[in-house]
Amino acid sequence: MGISLYFMVLKNRRRVYILLLSLVFGLVSCESSRDVSPIEPDEITLLIITFQPSPVTESSDGKYHFVVIVDEMNNVGATITSVKLESLDDDGDVVDVDRHNEEWVRDTFGSSYIKAYGRLAGSVVLKAASNSSRENWILRGTDDEGNSFEYSQSVELISR
Repeated sequence: MGISLYFMVLKNRRRVYILLLSLVFGLVSCESSRDVSPIEPDEITLLIITFQPSPVTESSDGKYHFVVIVDEMNNVGATITSVKLESLDDDGDVVDVDRHNEEWVRDTFGSSYIKAYGRLAGSVVLKAASNSSRENWILRGTDDEGNSFEYSQSVELISR
């Protein structure tokens, strides 16, 4: 009886191993249905948005004074056609939205076009919504290769 029990356990163990191997093989061989393409050099613009200072402290006039810097990092020039500014509260909820067109971009940065490996910088004076703690900048446009893009970055606002 002991030997037959041993063979029964061995047989069940073998089934468990086969099941585990099938599961592992199935997981390894599965391909994602989501197509993920890397950003290749010279194919699409890559914009990095930074703020100086960061975070930004409210000044005595009740406004926030800072510089927005946009750097192109992938050797593809681009035209920024719009900027959306979202004021966010402490919970991350949008409390105010301002939309700006290409003319505003030119007025703020001196140009709406950023050349390959170029930089745009503009001084901003912002009167933020009363309960906002962050300002999210969303830049949209078209690059020299005809690709549409959207890049965003946020800056923390510290009220007095």
